[in-house]
Amino acid sequence: RPFALRERRHSQGAKLGRALVPDCPWRLATASVAGISHRTRGVPCQDAHALACLTDRLERPVLLLAVADGAGTAASADEGAELACRTFIQLAGRYIDDGGLVEDLQRTTVRKWLASMAYVLALDTMAKKRPYEDHSCTFIGALVGDSAASFLQLGDGAIVVKDVVGKGWQYIFWPQHGELANMTNFLVNADALQSFEFRSLQYSVDEVAIFTDGLENLLLRRAEKTVHAPFFESAFAFVGQSSCAGLDEGLSDQLREYLSSDVLTQKTNDDMTLILASKRPNGAR
Repeated sequence: RPFALRERRHSQGAKLGRALVPDCPWRLATASVAGISHRTRGVPCQDAHALACLTDRLERPVLLLAVADGAGTAASADEGAELACRTFIQLAGRYIDDGGLVEDLQRTTVRKWLASMAYVLALDTMAKKRPYEDHSCTFIGALVGDSAASFLQLGDGAIVVKDVVGKGWQYIFWPQHGELANMTNFLVNADALQSFEFRSLQYSVDEVAIFTDGLENLLLRRAEKTVHAPFFESAFAFVGQSSCAGLDEGLSDQLREYLSSDVLTQKTNDDMTLILASKRPNGAR
């Protein structure tokens, strides 16, 4: 039940990912890469992601996903993003280990998690004698079980799912932007605990994608406020090639190469994170 899983780091700055338990019923490909603007200036990737797979008290698998995007103007945004992801996995994992179920998760519990995450960021900046705002980051989290899924979001980026209800590809929350495209909400903001969004689905979700704002213009259709379905069809066909139980290191390397390719860097200069999680056929374990 405990998720004592190893950390994995990537040369392009994916600060935190975790290998999954061998019997995880999900196939995953994940990557975080520094945008071209950061690479040319020697700035590290300010995106981070983390994931874990464990079982609830009914012995059902639960997939935990976390993605954070550090604010470009914040001095230690990369550290804040990594710490936010790690803390969320710990808190959500503790909830499941203590007997909590995905289908029972409430906004009030998630609000406490975010408050704890903000507190951890504050303690870290205090210890390093930095301003709290130096750890500014957005945050997206997910708990995906066998028959329910819960999602939370603070800031931009998006979650896209394909469920078994037959609605096809759909976003869970539209990215949070202010009057200007580069304005959003951060975990360190005073109103963060009021600004976050939470949604619980009481049915099975078989495919989940999470990405940061560096990919928004490529994967979302802003005018129609819909998702770019062809991308997700091809992306999950790519993940469907995997025979792995859990994180596929080879596919993750290929995904990292794709996000770093000229095809994408000519369209966006921001850091990019993409998590693709697909349930294995028949929920094989």
